Amino acid sequence: MNRFSILRALLLGLVLAAFGARAQQATRTFDLKAGWNAIWLDVTPSDTSIETIFKGLPLESAWSHQSRLGSVDFIQDPGETLWNKDEWLVHVPTNRIESLNNTLFHVTGARAYILRLTAAAQLSVTGRPSIRSRPWTPNSYNLRGFPVDATVLSTFQDFFRTSPAHSRGPQLEKIYQLDASGEWRLARSTDRIGRGNAYWVFTRGASEFEGPLALEVLTGDGLDYGLQLDEITLTFKNADSTPRPVTLRETGGSSGIPLSIAGVSQSGAIGWSDLVLPYPLTVPARGSVNLRLGVRRSAFPGSTYATVVEVVDGAGTSCLVPVSAARLGAGLSPQLQSPNNDAVANAGLWMGVATIAGVNEATAVDRLPKPTRSGFNLRLLIHVDAAGQSRLLKEVIQLWKPGTYTNDVDGNSVVDLPGKYVLITDDRLVPQFQGSDLLDGHLVGRRFSTIGFDFPPGSEGNFLPLSGLFAASQIISGSITLDSNFPTNPFKHKYHPDHDNLDARYTGFSAEAYGVVRNIDLEFSPTPVSGGLGPDYGYRVIGGTYRETLRGLHKADLMVQGTFQLKRISGIDVLNQ
Repeated sequence: MNRFSILRALLLGLVLAAFGARAQQATRTFDLKAGWNAIWLDVTPSDTSIETIFKGLPLESAWSHQSRLGSVDFIQDPGETLWNKDEWLVHVPTNRIESLNNTLFHVTGARAYILRLTAAAQLSVTGRPSIRSRPWTPNSYNLRGFPVDATVLSTFQDFFRTSPAHSRGPQLEKIYQLDASGEWRLARSTDRIGRGNAYWVFTRGASEFEGPLALEVLTGDGLDYGLQLDEITLTFKNADSTPRPVTLRETGGSSGIPLSIAGVSQSGAIGWSDLVLPYPLTVPARGSVNLRLGVRRSAFPGSTYATVVEVVDGAGTSCLVPVSAARLGAGLSPQLQSPNNDAVANAGLWMGVATIAGVNEATAVDRLPKPTRSGFNLRLLIHVDAAGQSRLLKEVIQLWKPGTYTNDVDGNSVVDLPGKYVLITDDRLVPQFQGSDLLDGHLVGRRFSTIGFDFPPGSEGNFLPLSGLFAASQIISGSITLDSNFPTNPFKHKYHPDHDNLDARYTGFSAEAYGVVRNIDLEFSPTPVSGGLGPDYGYRVIGGTYRETLRGLHKADLMVQGTFQLKRISGIDVLNQ
């Protein structure tokens, strides 16, 4: 990720946090009894304050074990002197004098909590789940819960039989559960695991066991695409000796999810199709399945999207996967996009290739482009600003504009305006900025250029404004005029007396070369022109049909046609500043 990407991600972080915290949520409900309760919380609330989470509960005390590496001395009776141990965090209501010794101030996910209540009550916690693995303390009792399905409760034997650290054949390592009287008793192998309950589980040796079914991503703890990622691979691991059927389904009753799934055709090509939930798959015995999931930002109703996907295996395992992504144009209304708003959301620098595969026969009656034997590639550089105005570029340089500083009221130097990347098309402005990349120990600019277009440098910054909207199912157009005296006019020859645009005495101008006009149209397709559905088509990648009419090269107009594809390589929405 380059420096611009990091800054852009930071600027949108607050938007993602506010939206994602609300939508990447699942609610866990606990029926608590008077006395001792051991719960396992697998979601992290947006407000982790313990006063907020336990507000209204008839709470006498709350405890959480903080040791992660040292061994744990098992205590059968919670009423014993367990609470004087240094490895425990404690919270009592602040209206009691004992609260002066409170050490537990926040409630986070993937932790067990022991609660003592003066009366029965119900606790509901809404927060973000995580699929990050949780370490086991070897050769010790661990207090934790498990990702089980509330509708298909698994037994301890079925859940742990594939883990050598917790099961030796039919014999389980010791597991203790809190009984109705508030004491820990030894669980039977046939007892069923309750969702949201915490247990003391002895772990013999090291272990990475998460359950019969485990989920992994390369980085992070969910499908968090942010602004940059197009796809993430979600790995399903089956620890069992038999194949395991798995189903992905969305929580919250939503009818659709803007994700795509990669598949391989009979020809071996990778294609993308919409992910339709529920989605079934089978994980082979003691094997794994990699699911490539791409995000379709063009399908967002607004600028951000977040949800939770549940993965169940029908045998008692249930895992919650948080999903979030954002698209540029965070200030847009979350209502359905108009074409102009789509163009605004497409702001940035786009680079790609037009493949010319058709040209008309100059003397043909129909004058329609005919297929050529091979294609001719023409690089395209197009910039779209924050207002949706698109411009054709022949060269652009990415540079760095340093930030400025000021003094605060105490005289300390603080940032006034942060530094940022800039896109420069006017070479006269280059000395005002710094290089953006490091090459051989020196800061240099990053240059993008094309030789397929040439137009006179103008006072507006050496680019060609295009009419129309840069959006799916729309057309942008522009016209390039190479007059008879333009340096790259194909008819002009500086040293040929019949084509140098000079009179017989070589002292005055006399037009001898023909002027050439290039009328260019780019028609954007709502779907990829190559077929199939890309993981992020319409946002990261867009394409369509390229058409150009050349006037002046022949007595009849020449028409060429082909396809093009553009990829957004920068989200900078302004030029030359």
